[in-house]
Amino acid sequence: MRRTLVGIVLSTAMAVGIAGCNDPKLYNGNDNDLNPPVCTLPENSEPSDDTPVECPEPVDCPTLPTVDDDVPPTNSDDCETPICLSESVEHEYQTINCGLNNRGVQLQERTRICIEEEYWDEWTAWANLTDCFDVDRCEDGSTRTLSCGINFDGIQEQICVDGIYSNFDICIDDDICLNGHDYGTVPCGINGTGATTLTCTDGILTALDCDDSDICHNETSLRYETRDVTCGLNGRGAQTELRTQSCNAGQW
Repeated sequence: MRRTLVGIVLSTAMAVGIAGCNDPKLYNGNDNDLNPPVCTLPENSEPSDDTPVECPEPVDCPTLPTVDDDVPPTNSDDCETPICLSESVEHEYQTINCGLNNRGVQLQERTRICIEEEYWDEWTAWANLTDCFDVDRCEDGSTRTLSCGINFDGIQEQICVDGIYSNFDICIDDDICLNGHDYGTVPCGINGTGATTLTCTDGILTALDCDDSDICHNETSLRYETRDVTCGLNGRGAQTELRTQSCNAGQW
């Protein structure tokens, strides 16, 4: 469009006689106010005398546009420069913060389309191009309560710091053993010669029935028996007899 306009201007200038301006082919000398140009007669011409002839005032040449000049469009439809190419699409992109604590990043796009080379349509709404990239797993300052302890019967308070839950305090749990687990055998019985198995119930160690045949405490147990008997010269007296019995190996 620009090159066509320049061509029209150049053709018009040539048609009106551009040679009438200050053309070095016709004049020589300095073109200024103090020293007007001096004409030289064409070759094979007869000079009237040796005095140089003063040339008429030179005509200023019009400034012609070149193909690189920025020529503004006229009101003519033929000279208007299209604002955009029909059906072409323009894109814009932006990143926004996202996520639980607004520290994530998400890419968005919006577009607009050219309507019949006359104007750009309105921008569309921003649309997400990617999912939100966010490493946070909780909202800062939020709390939660978890089960804890060997049997998960305890309570653990946690608080969210920098998007991650951290323990707020120690686990509150009274259990000392794993439920249903046996912890071996231990001595039992009167003299400690029996055996029993320890098992965990409700977080507490409990002894099963003691396997022990002892019925008395060794060496420290003593029992007595008494009986009345006759006595004296004629067997008409009465006397109480006493006997003792001690415990040995758990038996009397």
